[in-house]
Amino acid sequence: MRLLLTLSILSLLFSSCFKEDDKVVLATPGGATVAAVALGSDYENQVFFSLRNGVILTNDHAAWDLAFESSPNGYHVWINGGKGVLAGTNNSPDFTGTTTTEGIAWHWDEASWNPDSTAIGNWKQDISRTPEALSSTMRTDEAAQSNRVYLIDRGSNYATEDRYWKVVFQSVDGSAYRIKYGRLDNSLPDSITLNKDPQQAYTYFTFDNGGHNIVMEPNVNAWDFVFTRYRHIFYYTTPPTPYFVNGALLNPDGMTAALDSITPYDQIDLGFAEQMALHDARNAIGYNWKYYDFSAQTYVVKPHFSYVVRDREGYYWKLRFLDFYNDQGQKGYPKFEYQRL
Repeated sequence: MRLLLTLSILSLLFSSCFKEDDKVVLATPGGATVAAVALGSDYENQVFFSLRNGVILTNDHAAWDLAFESSPNGYHVWINGGKGVLAGTNNSPDFTGTTTTEGIAWHWDEASWNPDSTAIGNWKQDISRTPEALSSTMRTDEAAQSNRVYLIDRGSNYATEDRYWKVVFQSVDGSAYRIKYGRLDNSLPDSITLNKDPQQAYTYFTFDNGGHNIVMEPNVNAWDFVFTRYRHIFYYTTPPTPYFVNGALLNPDGMTAALDSITPYDQIDLGFAEQMALHDARNAIGYNWKYYDFSAQTYVVKPHFSYVVRDREGYYWKLRFLDFYNDQGQKGYPKFEYQRL
């Protein structure tokens, strides 16, 4: 009962959302721009946003299950926390014999998307390598192979037969991943090669319709952050409480940001921004720029929260949120002001 009460309170405190912008004008040094985005009334969308060009792409945040690092040396795999996906392993190589979730310890990714803190972890720790690879350091064309079975829980919105799947991450090299997967009852067994696209930060995969790759994001150079639903972990509860939140995640390719809750927004200039310690955690902007006012039963933006962002070209921007409601009084339409310094 106490846990349910805690979850209810957290639900009111931390729910949020976003979608398409109304009108965005290209920002130049000294010029301010105001934009609004929306995830939809049920927070079903994710919105990729560019500080120069506004909204780039809007799609269904729940369309993917797994995200694979697309860089030539990349091998990390993330799960879609925003739809409730969890992952675990039975440490067995027996793919056909893995037919139950009993005894599985389920894990989640950290909200920062730190590659050292993923639910799947370093699946290559039990790899076998080719003789050629063993005689050299890790190369982008090195075939790293694994046979450990991982289980995927896609979340309670799915019927049991489509909720739980098993995966073997068989190999990765500089250009592609090879995985084997199927339902726990050994129906729909299949394998797929997921080609890495250097123009994308991640290569996405869904178990829908028997399993296939899916394009979820624009060209990696076209966007700065994505407004989306993701899983945040509240570690001050016992046990820690995973919870759905909605906020802005940075493009992992060269974007950094930091919060300042002391300096007035109007006093943040280029010199100030250049002295700030910025962070590359994907949730450096995150969701916590608003709170729920229980007395007014409404979401309130924190006016003293300002964010400094440095883009991949080295330009500095400042940003602050202005509202969480549209002109019709509907929640889930964050309005924010930003300016290139």
